[in-house]
Amino acid sequence: MSLAVAKARDAAGIQNAVGAMTVIKALIEAGQYEAALGIADNSARTESSKRLQEDFTRALILKHQKRFKDAAAAMRAILARHPELQSVQAELAHTLFLMKDYDAAAYHFEQLSELSSSQSSREVYQTLLNRSRKARPWTLSGYVSLAPSTNFSNGSASEIVYIAGVPFRPGQTAKSGIGLNYGINGSYRFDLSDQDKVIVGGGISGSKFPDALFDTTRFNGFIAFSRSYKTGSVAVGLAGEYYLRANEPYRFGIGPYLSVQRSFGRAGTSSAFLSYKALDYINDDAFDGSEIALNLGHRYAINARTGVAVNSDLAYISARKSFNAHVRYGAKVQLIRKSDLGLIMDVGMEVSRRDYVGDFPLTGKPRHDLTLTPSAGVTLRNFSYKGFAPRVELSYSRNFSNVDLYDYDNKTAQVTLTKNF
Repeated sequence: MSLAVAKARDAAGIQNAVGAMTVIKALIEAGQYEAALGIADNSARTESSKRLQEDFTRALILKHQKRFKDAAAAMRAILARHPELQSVQAELAHTLFLMKDYDAAAYHFEQLSELSSSQSSREVYQTLLNRSRKARPWTLSGYVSLAPSTNFSNGSASEIVYIAGVPFRPGQTAKSGIGLNYGINGSYRFDLSDQDKVIVGGGISGSKFPDALFDTTRFNGFIAFSRSYKTGSVAVGLAGEYYLRANEPYRFGIGPYLSVQRSFGRAGTSSAFLSYKALDYINDDAFDGSEIALNLGHRYAINARTGVAVNSDLAYISARKSFNAHVRYGAKVQLIRKSDLGLIMDVGMEVSRRDYVGDFPLTGKPRHDLTLTPSAGVTLRNFSYKGFAPRVELSYSRNFSNVDLYDYDNKTAQVTLTKNF
């Protein structure tokens, strides 16, 4: 068979399937389920397409019967095998909306909007995305994950380090073990108009390790005024945070921020976050100062299977002791790929550099650090239970410093449950 003939047959098959699905949906709306399944059985040209069309028809029947959880599970199973089927993803997003799982619905509507090559279709998905976000005035999310680590203390592997030729015994050496990361966040929205709103929110997050000396707890809160536009949003607010280390007060920070997001349609979505924060370290005044930071990001869907996200970061952290003040700048690139095996895979690389201002004690020169962090993760869609699927993430962090005390590496793994897939 020539390539031209094969392409013509595939095109005819697609056209036939699209026409058949229109009839199938009409029959389902009329409650004629057996007839719809009959069309699905007879219109497919191959066994694989027949099975796919039958599975999708059964999922649509479940949706019409208002068995939304079963319908969503069936559609997710189809997308696990065929992540390129945007028609199935659109039905899944609408099903999740009907079952009031607005966060997951918004996740899919946002992807569909970014994938759409048609301006009219994009506007429809954007409208549904906005409705998902406005459907309830509050949000609530949380996570718990196991996190094995080879160096949760970020300490030196050597028991003796040399600073300007002088031997020192580090106060923190590398410690390994299985940690626990956790967090819960929520917000409430007060609508002033269709465009304007005030949002208040906060949360708590932290880590627990075998050595309580390295436990962390972070309380955060914010209030913001946000205005939505057709292609994006702008928010200005005030955010605060309070850190505990080893269950003892460690740091307090507060300051204003500005957030901007803009959709460029098929070209992707960009975001910018500018913030200022006054920092007060409870028991170490040498670190007291402030932080001003700018984060820029862009997310682009190459196709229904593959996407890429790019982020850059620039910050200046002042401190009472100049050898603690520094400039931080870095970038992260992440590639996301959906496979036919029911996997959502991602690989990333993050590079961060910190250039300190004052001379580090004894060395007569400023400290410089460079951190490289490659990572890889996978979400196992085929192992979902009640809308949740396990996600496994591996990462390796290597910090290079001209002060041996801060030269270290760390291998970590995380296992969490997610429902946005």
